[in-house]
Amino acid sequence: MVLASIGNFLVFFAGDIVQRIRTGRRRMSHQAKVFATVPDEKEPRHRCHVCGKTDLTDPLLDFRYCSKCAGDQCYCPEHIFNHVHVPSDDEKQKSP
Repeated sequence: MVLASIGNFLVFFAGDIVQRIRTGRRRMSHQAKVFATVPDEKEPRHRCHVCGKTDLTDPLLDFRYCSKCAGDQCYCPEHIFNHVHVPSDDEKQKSP
């Protein structure tokens, strides 16, 4: 009876257990690759396009991206509402 109940459990959950093991191995190998390629010096994730403040120099600042500027132009709270928009190459060609 005991072997039958254990066998029933393994038959029912074997696919899930195998999938979790594969996922865990894949996750660990991915994390090993990611952490192996991290540079020694920390690069800032956000840098204000106007004043140059970064999330490393001021970790409490909430950086924003302007939807009207071309590319990924990041701005600190002081400059997000009063900056000169960066035009795209198409807009530069259209204006005289």
